[in-house]
Amino acid sequence: MEWYHIYLFTRIDYVITVLEVLLILIMITSVVLVCFSPLFYDEKNLLPKAYKAAKILIIIAICTIGLRVIIPNQREVAAIYLVPKIVGNESVQKIPENMAKLLELKLNQWIEESIKEN
Repeated sequence: MEWYHIYLFTRIDYVITVLEVLLILIMITSVVLVCFSPLFYDEKNLLPKAYKAAKILIIIAICTIGLRVIIPNQREVAAIYLVPKIVGNESVQKIPENMAKLLELKLNQWIEESIKEN
């Protein structure tokens, strides 16, 4: 793993937080534009511009939601990176074999000890 991978890995949660704050601000601005524009902009030329700005902000909010859904958090990135390495590791593959051998040896020892006792 390169140094920039580690850096990006540590920054993922902050990117997600920034996206969530941006989404909240965009939604508040859109609601304010849609609800309060008729009160402040009585001119026919300014009201459509306010509605157009609100539509653009809503489109940006939808894109932000999409990014938020697509970007994984730190735990998911760790799983994406580590699970294939753990599963593909030969030492990990040998653990069940080694455990079976150890169990068989211990069982044989216990059998021999119980035979000696009787």
